[in-house]
Amino acid sequence: MTAENCVALAQSGLRALGAERPDFLGVDLDGNDLYVATALLKSGMRPSVIVVEYNGKFPPPIRWMIKYDPAHQWDNTDY
Repeated sequence: MTAENCVALAQSGLRALGAERPDFLGVDLDGNDLYVATALLKSGMRPSVIVVEYNGKFPPPIRWMIKYDPAHQWDNTDY
C-alpha cells in the first residue's frame, strides 16, 4: 500500500463491504504510515476513530519522520 494507491484500495474495500465510510481506520505499515493516513484523510475519508502507528522512542517534543518512499520495507531498525 502506498500514498498513491491507498485511496483506491480503501474505496474498493468499502464498496465490497457495502459501506460509505469506515468507523475505524488503523494504519500500521512500518514506515509510510503518516503519508498513507494523510492521503486517506485528504481524500475526504472521515472515520470516527483513527489509530496511526508511531515510534514511542521519539517522545514529544521531537518532530521526526522518514522520507516518503513507496518501496519502503522495514529493516528491523527504528528508522
